[in-house]
Amino acid sequence: MQKIEQTQLDAHFHRVASERWATLLATGKTVTWEAAKAYLEDRSRGQCSRKPLARKSKR
Repeated sequence: MQKIEQTQLDAHFHRVASERWATLLATGKTVTWEAAKAYLEDRSRGQCSRKPLARKSKR
């Protein structure tokens, strides 16, 4: 039973990743690692922090 559940979870993970990648390619917007890291560190310390805004990539 665990193998079936893991296969379903993997399929869901890949579906979500593909959707997010398609959005990134379509909009060109992403969140920098520095902004994401700062947000996650603040949240882990229990601080209220705004989610970082997605911006056009410089690449």
